[in-house]
Order: sequence, then C-alpha cells, then structure tokens
Amino acid sequence: MDRKILKELSELNNRLAEDRMYEIAVDEIENNDFDKVAQAIAFEEAEGDEKKARAFYTKHRVRRIKDEITYFVTELAAHIEAEAKKEDQRIVNLKKQNQTARIEKRKDGVLSVINSCLRIIFFVGLTGVAVTLAILILSMFGVSSDAITPVLALPIMCTSLYVAYKLVEQMFP
Repeated sequence: MDRKILKELSELNNRLAEDRMYEIAVDEIENNDFDKVAQAIAFEEAEGDEKKARAFYTKHRVRRIKDEITYFVTELAAHIEAEAKKEDQRIVNLKKQNQTARIEKRKDGVLSVINSCLRIIFFVGLTGVAVTLAILILSMFGVSSDAITPVLALPIMCTSLYVAYKLVEQMFP
C-alpha cells in the first residue's frame, strides 16, 4: 500500500481511519483491484462462493490495512528513534570537540604565560651578563668602573639590551 495513504490513515482517529479503510476496500472491489492475500482468505472463508467471498473481502482487507498501518507506524517510530540517536551522538561529539578546544585554548594560554615568563627571566639574565662582560672588557683596557658608569652606561646598556632581546627572540619565538 502507498506510504502516503498509510501516513494519512495513521494520523486519523480510530473511527475515521476505519471508515477510510472500508472506503479503500470498497474501491478495490468496484475496480476489481483486489489485494491477493485478502482475496484468498475471503475466498477460503466463503468456501469457494464468489458472492460470499466479495462480502468477506472487506473484512479481511480492512484487517490487512490495519496490519500495514501498525507496521508503518512501527517502522516510522524506529526511524525517528534512529534519527534521534544520531542527533544525540552528534551533540555528544560537538560537546567533546568543544571541551577539547577549551582545553587546548587553556593550554595555549598557560604556555603563553610560561613563554612570557621565560622570556623575561632570560632577558634579565642576558642583560646582566652583557653588562658584566662589557664592564670586564672595558676594565681590561684600563678603563675604571668609575669612568664607565657616567660616560659609557647608556651605550653599554642599549647594546646589552639589544643583544639580549635578539637572543630571546630567536630562542622563544
């Protein structure tokens, strides 16, 4: 039977659905377009009498239509349930992806803070080493530390800071 008719029948209340089933059976009788199974059962019940078989046909055809509706509704419910399970699984997967993304974002944030702290620590350490080396080198050439402070402090600090910055930039991109 056509799925459209089955859907229509399943949506009607019991009385209207049954009336519609009888209409379908009567139409089939009038058009000599019998359901083979209902026809065979009716013919058997009528013990071969053609007129009685036509009368019994309606009863058996309505029963078969009810069975088809039950099967259709069961099949439809199973399909809806399967789709709901798919949707539930899709939602679970989206939640997992979202949670993973949040974790990764937190990791990236923590790593960024750690990276910044390491840069600062390394930069300060390199600056101190560079200034110390500059003072040692100048003292090797006989320049006293008292003379270094007022005259050469700014260029030494700028050079030291630049070298330290470039080293940190290369080591912690």
